[in-house]
Amino acid sequence: LDANPNSSVPSCSDGDSVWGADRRTIDPAWDEHPVVCVTAVAAQKFCEGAGKRLPTEAEWEAAARGPGGDRYPWGAGFDTDAAQCHHDWSSYDPGSQCANTYPANTCPDAKPIIACLQTAPVQIEGEPTLESGRSPSGALHMAGNAAEWVGEAWTSDHKGCSGGCTDPSKAPSATGTWVVKGGSWASDADSIAGWARQSASATTRDSKTGFRCAR
Repeated sequence: LDANPNSSVPSCSDGDSVWGADRRTIDPAWDEHPVVCVTAVAAQKFCEGAGKRLPTEAEWEAAARGPGGDRYPWGAGFDTDAAQCHHDWSSYDPGSQCANTYPANTCPDAKPIIACLQTAPVQIEGEPTLESGRSPSGALHMAGNAAEWVGEAWTSDHKGCSGGCTDPSKAPSATGTWVVKGGSWASDADSIAGWARQSASATTRDSKTGFRCAR
């Protein structure tokens, strides 16, 4: 927004936005949370501006699953201390839902305040959160928290881009359908597995989807 003064304040498609309608900044309580409510095209442009790009699906999955191809970044079994995903307080089951706790002032609007019902901070006072969820490549928060755009057009299987999306039929377009990986805070244990994948229109903005850059 700073670099594009004429751009409008983001408005999430699910009506749940961290942005104030009358300001171009977010509440400082969200500073350490992943950016969400961003389109695929905006995410790609941000990465390019930083001298990077969105990862391909294969790159993203390799970073998340490691050389052993594990189900989750931390291994084969679900771990409530390693992921930030679905909370259902009316029928809470620690075997399928996450139970992370964070200081109240780092999780805006959380109820109960001991856990995030939206995104979780990626660090608190400079220290990374969810360390037990670190992948073999050293990446954090690749299962749950915010789902992530990858720079590929949606296909019916994983055989998408190779060689940097040189196949025009598989390169994502500004109005097409893109691949989303990783699941979010609203996902269940199956949907945050490394091989799980979703599709979304490139113009979608919602409170569950963000991105990370690759180089």
